Amino acid sequence: MNANYFGTGLAALIGSALLLANTAYATPVITSTSVKFNAVGDTATVKYDGNIDKTPGILGLTAETTFKLTGISGNVLNFDITISNTSSSTLWSDTRVSVIGFNTDPNLASVSVTAPTGWFAVQNSSFPNGFGNIELCFKEDGGTNNCQSGGGGGISLGESSVTLNVALTFTGNPPPVTFDNFGVRYQSLTSIDKINGKSYKGDSGTGNGTPLDDSVPPFEIPEPVSLLLFGAGLLGLGFSRRFKLA
Repeated sequence: MNANYFGTGLAALIGSALLLANTAYATPVITSTSVKFNAVGDTATVKYDGNIDKTPGILGLTAETTFKLTGISGNVLNFDITISNTSSSTLWSDTRVSVIGFNTDPNLASVSVTAPTGWFAVQNSSFPNGFGNIELCFKEDGGTNNCQSGGGGGISLGESSVTLNVALTFTGNPPPVTFDNFGVRYQSLTSIDKINGKSYKGDSGTGNGTPLDDSVPPFEIPEPVSLLLFGAGLLGLGFSRRFKLA
């Protein structure tokens, strides 16, 4: 009987180890400037600073986006993009995140936004305030052929985050796909008091985005590891019975 337990435990242990060795853990590759998405479920967060009149590091002027790859069909990749206005309400009475954008690799053939209604995409435009060219941006209002103005749309200070459902059609044969050159457009900037010696009322600006290295979703124990532990338990049981019978 002990030999049977030993054989069962050993087989489970070896099988589990093989499963574990062949299990791929899908996580994006994140650097200080870019995010590379490889598989469905990859998620990354980008934080933006504030820049007004080409002056970087404006206090309390911040935004955030979270990108999640939700589907792959040929060269079409679906993403959920959550946009948040995270500016400080103790320093600003109003800020508006009117546009967010980034570059892609490989190049985009087309893009569509299915929800929420009112948001749309613009390809190959630019941000003002010295930011420069940008391949893709998303906005709620303003001109449909530029990334420079959000009209009255976007996310004002204190408003809830917005999640865009987008489909990106790439040239080539993705994945992987890489996003970089992250930018944000701010408008309606009104400070409560002076910031860096200056008061702002209805100003506009931009911000540069930095991907977070710790934005990968929390690690979860995959099923192969559970099997490995189960196999180890059976193996231990086999050894225990063997010693008792001896």
